[in-house]
Amino acid sequence: MIKPHELAKQVYKDFDFPHPREVDLEIIANYNHIIIEKENVENCDGYIVYNRYGGIIKVNSYINDTGWERFTIAHELGHFYYWSLNNLLDTNFLISKSNSSSFYREENFANQFASNLLMPEELYLTYFADQKPTIENFKSISNEFNVSLPAAAVRYATLGKEVICVVLSKGDDIKWSYRSKNFPFKISLNNKLIPEKTGPAILKKLDKGNQYYYQEIMSVVWFSDNLTSRFNKNIVLLEESYILSDGTSVLTILRIKEHLI
Repeated sequence: MIKPHELAKQVYKDFDFPHPREVDLEIIANYNHIIIEKENVENCDGYIVYNRYGGIIKVNSYINDTGWERFTIAHELGHFYYWSLNNLLDTNFLISKSNSSSFYREENFANQFASNLLMPEELYLTYFADQKPTIENFKSISNEFNVSLPAAAVRYATLGKEVICVVLSKGDDIKWSYRSKNFPFKISLNNKLIPEKTGPAILKKLDKGNQYYYQEIMSVVWFSDNLTSRFNKNIVLLEESYILSDGTSVLTILRIKEHLI
């Protein structure tokens, strides 16, 4: 089966978009007999429903970030192309919300397709040449490619030179995390609570005008249940946390500063 990055290149080429920020997802959807609607969706940013006659992509109306909305739509189109490549489009009813064992492969395909369509690797790395993976630089990239801040950060974790861990939290809970391949620790989502003394926890206690928090923090604070004898527990992390446009979600970027003896 064609790889998601190859498919994204082909779709980008077929529709002759001049730049990733100008990718018109509605044109792609309509070409494939899919309409896009916004409504109040529970427990997800969006989903796609499809039968042999066409489909509908539902996008959660609470999303007030254009880049976030675009990635959601591109992700759902990824589901459609996955079904197409697996000869499933003649099925009576398909929906992208599922708990089947194959769903995780499908989700991964959809995420990779969306990332490669909206942030092609070569162009992304060109714009990120000689820059550090900081919140400020991710803001610039998200504006350049018209994608969400979390999407821009996760793309760096996949492609960038420096290893990072990206964490998205909401309230007291970690919603998800994504790390570079060689980042030494992994957040255990068995315990989804935000640790005390971390940026997201501190931002909750600050005045509402405070949207950003930076600190140096010991790795054991974030990864206390994940440290092994392979790694020195005294690893200093550079931690940046930023409240997203919905006012409740926090994006945190963790980078390794140094190992202490």
